[in-house]
Amino acid sequence: MNGQNIRPFRNEASRTANPDSRLFLGRFLPVDEEYEAGALALVGRTVASRGPVIQPPYTGDPIRVSLPSGNSAMLVVPPPAAAPQ
Repeated sequence: MNGQNIRPFRNEASRTANPDSRLFLGRFLPVDEEYEAGALALVGRTVASRGPVIQPPYTGDPIRVSLPSGNSAMLVVPPPAAAPQ
């Protein structure tokens, strides 16, 4: 939400006598303000992962691909066979 969308909630929080509404708004408004502050801090920034790029382990097993049925152009990768039990 932005500042204008949250205004009715703040107005209600200051006027209501309903204890459930006060409890909800007392918990919701601080969380929303923190979220909005974080969102504003990200405006204009590029956020990227700073962690290492992890490659999946190479198993050497080929992936079977079959032709699609019907008119689809998408190849089909069947799920792996279930392990024998």
